[in-house]
Amino acid sequence: MKKTLLIVIGVVLLLSPLAAKLPPLGPLLDGPRFCGSCHIMNPWVDTWSNSAHREVATCGDCHLPHDLIRGAYYKAYVGVRDGIETTLGIWPELSGLVPTEG
Repeated sequence: MKKTLLIVIGVVLLLSPLAAKLPPLGPLLDGPRFCGSCHIMNPWVDTWSNSAHREVATCGDCHLPHDLIRGAYYKAYVGVRDGIETTLGIWPELSGLVPTEG
């Protein structure tokens, strides 16, 4: 019984990132409302909102792999990584892309 439960839990955990690509959830987990929910992303969401891209592309269209498996798992990985880094205050400065105070 314990072994079966562990297998079921393992399968659910392995497949759960795929839920991010399901049609009912996909739009909720992409775009300025979701990506901009982290205050550090505001400059980039503002830039996107004032560009021609807002009419034709969401955040994921440019920043995530397009295939189902890689896209779902990459989105899950990046989301967890960014959440941890932001919470711990260790957001990396990537080529000056992260706004600095002052």
